[in-house]
Amino acid sequence: MASFGATFGPWWGLVGFSLMMLEAIIRLSSHVSDGLTEPDGSTLLLYVLCAGGMMYLEGYRGFQKRFSPRFAQRAMHIRSEPTLARVLGAPLYCMALFDAPRRRVIASWMLVVMIIVLIVVVRQLAQPWRGAVDAGVVAGLSYGLTATLYFSLKALLAGKLK
Repeated sequence: MASFGATFGPWWGLVGFSLMMLEAIIRLSSHVSDGLTEPDGSTLLLYVLCAGGMMYLEGYRGFQKRFSPRFAQRAMHIRSEPTLARVLGAPLYCMALFDAPRRRVIASWMLVVMIIVLIVVVRQLAQPWRGAVDAGVVAGLSYGLTATLYFSLKALLAGKLK
């Protein structure tokens, strides 16, 4: 089991996380286009500002600088110390939702709750506001998925983080 888990677990973590991200990106993309049915200059500016802001805040600062390197590190940890829980729950383990220092687990779960609250709030927005926010989220998640794939593939294929 250890050899199978060490091989399968990190890849399951990356694939499972990537599928969650892709599902969100695809689902939100339909709302982006809904807000652009009759675009004017201010609507397009709103979309560009939201997308640019979220690429920087969510994509670069959140994912590239913090989340993605930690995700890759935890994927590599599954390879070196596979357990049944880590292998089966690899996407959640790599996201630090369990079996991490208490402070990290609490912070990760607080982020999940905050994201759920934001989803509920954004669903109440009218177009073009909802479309603009969703455009920003799609841009940020796309950047974040790319960063996570980069760090994780680099680590998993090279067998080391740096």
